[in-house]
Formats: sequence, structure tokens, C-alpha cells
Amino acid sequence: MAMAMFATLLMGMLAIPVTVYADDSGNTTIKVVPSSIDCNRGEEFSSEIVVDPDDVPVYGAQYKLVFDTTSLEFVSQTAGDFLSHDGANTIEIVNSFNDESQMLEYGETRLGVETDVTSTGTLANITFRAIGDRGSYLELTAVIISDLQAAEMPVSVESGICLVGGKPPRMTLTPADAVIAL
Repeated sequence: MAMAMFATLLMGMLAIPVTVYADDSGNTTIKVVPSSIDCNRGEEFSSEIVVDPDDVPVYGAQYKLVFDTTSLEFVSQTAGDFLSHDGANTIEIVNSFNDESQMLEYGETRLGVETDVTSTGTLANITFRAIGDRGSYLELTAVIISDLQAAEMPVSVESGICLVGGKPPRMTLTPADAVIAL
């Protein structure tokens, strides 16, 4: 009898994670496209910030993009059609560049509609000019994807990299790297 109860309890415990996983309808991803680009000094290039909701309803999105301002010069950042592709109005919450922090910031939400977006699209288009002799990481940080109720949703982040003349970004050593090297 005790063995039968244990088996029943064990089977019930194993079923819980399967049920939770089965209810998970997808994993939203935000990424820099292309993920890797090689350009020459003085050239302009564009990158897109693409959101793939994986059929999960999205109503708003925001991010910060960190890059090396000694390698890349920020030229422009404009809204894509991800949140407005169906004709819905949107509002930019933030669209700024801070040279000191070497960071772009962008946020946008749908406005005046009761529907979300579930198909892949471009949230923003960014243009840079290569000004240095080495590349730069294009690191997405502080990413927030939200639903109609403004609740934050899980998101996977895929940053990018820019090579300049085939040269990668400068390596930045952390104190932990120094200890390992010793």
C-alpha cells in the first residue's frame, strides 16, 4: 500500500513540470540583425532590432544598446514596423543616445488598441558609422517586453558584433580575468 501511494505521489510530482511547460506558449526573442557585420572605417551600416514573439502577444518593448563610441559613431535610430504593422498607433516612450554612457535607448508601445502583436518584426532601425580601427560589441541590455496589461514577459536576448576592417572589439579585462591570468 505504501509503495502504491509513493508511486502515485511520484507520478503526480512528475506531471506538474510537464503541465507548466505545456502551458508555456513560447519564448519571445529580441536580437540585433545582422548578428555580425564587417565594415570598413568611414562606412555607414544599419542594424535592426528584431522581436520574435513566438506567438506570445506583445504590446510594448524597450531596450538599451551599449557600444564602443571610439569605434562606432551613432547616426540615427528610427522606429520599425513591429508594433504598428497592422496600422495601430504607437508612441515612442524613449528614443535617445547618451555619449557618456555609450548607450542608445529605445522604447515603444501600441496605443489605443486592445490587441497585441504575435508576429516577428523590426522594432527599430539603427545606423552607425565606423570611426575606429577596431570593432565593437552591440550589446542589448535592460530589455523589457510587455503584454497588454503592461506586465513584463520572459525574453531571450541576442546581441551582435561589428568588426571594423576584420578587426574584433578590444578585449576588456576584468579583475577576475587578471586573477586567472596570474
